[in-house]
Order: sequence, then structure tokens, then C-alpha cells
Amino acid sequence: MKNELHSMITDMVTMIQRVERQIELYKTGIIPQASLQIDSALSAYRVNKADFMTLLDSRMTLYKVELDYHQALTEFEKNAASLGAVIGKHLDRKEGVK
Repeated sequence: MKNELHSMITDMVTMIQRVERQIELYKTGIIPQASLQIDSALSAYRVNKADFMTLLDSRMTLYKVELDYHQALTEFEKNAASLGAVIGKHLDRKEGVK
């Protein structure tokens, strides 16, 4: 029973750490890049170098990326709550999992 519990905790910690890295990637790379893509598409649209669909596609890409980011946050919170229930301690993103 003790080994099974230890294995379950290790798996949960690994899953949480994976999601934390994914969240950080969204915050530092993917979302800023999608925002820059919108700025570029808007500038091109204003000088008739791109059509409206290009601008719209850039905006939809950002919406999808933001949705994926929030789904990752939700997954983190669910996994942290499950781990917290097992170990008897509340975890949040600021504390992280060590």
C-alpha cells in the first residue's frame, strides 16, 4: 500500500510539473508570439498588403492559444487538488511542486 501511494504521488507530481512547463511556455512564448502575429497582420491589412481573412485568422489563432492556456491552468489546478487531497496539503502555482 505504501509503495502504491508513493507511486501515485510520483505520477501526480510528474504530471503537475509537465503542465507547469506547458503553462510557462504559453505565457513566455506562444501567447506573445500570437499577439505579435496579430499586430503584424493588422499593420499589413492597413496598407493593403494582407486581406481581412489573414487578420481574422491571426485573431482566431490567438483565441485558440488563450483557450489552450486556460485549459492547461485548469488541468494544473485539478491535478494540484488531487495531489493535495492525497498528501493533505494545499498546493498552488506559486509554491510549485518540488
